[in-house]
Amino acid sequence: MLATNQTHERIQQPGIMDNYKKKDKRKDSEPIPDNMDKFLNELQRFSLQRLTGFGWEIHFVRRPLFQEPVIVMRNTSDSHVGILEANGEINMSPDIEVRH
Repeated sequence: MLATNQTHERIQQPGIMDNYKKKDKRKDSEPIPDNMDKFLNELQRFSLQRLTGFGWEIHFVRRPLFQEPVIVMRNTSDSHVGILEANGEINMSPDIEVRH
C-alpha cells in the first residue's frame, strides 16, 4: 500500500501530469473524427466494411501536419494493430508507436 500512496503522491506533484499532457499531440482532437469519410478513399471505405466483419475497427486516425492521414486499425479479438493503407490493405507491420 505504501508504494501505491507514493506513486499517487508523485502523480499529484506539479509538473508530472503537465509533461504527459504535452506528449499528447491531438490537441483536443478526437481519436476518431466525426467526418471519417473525409479521411478515407473509396478502396479504404470498401475494405473497412469488409474488415469490420472480421473484428477490425478503427482505433484512431493519426493526422500529421502536411502528410496524408494514417488510419490505425485494431482487431478486437486479438488486439493486433495495423494501418489501413491507401490501397485498402492492412499493413500488419506498421512503423508506428502506439500507446496502450
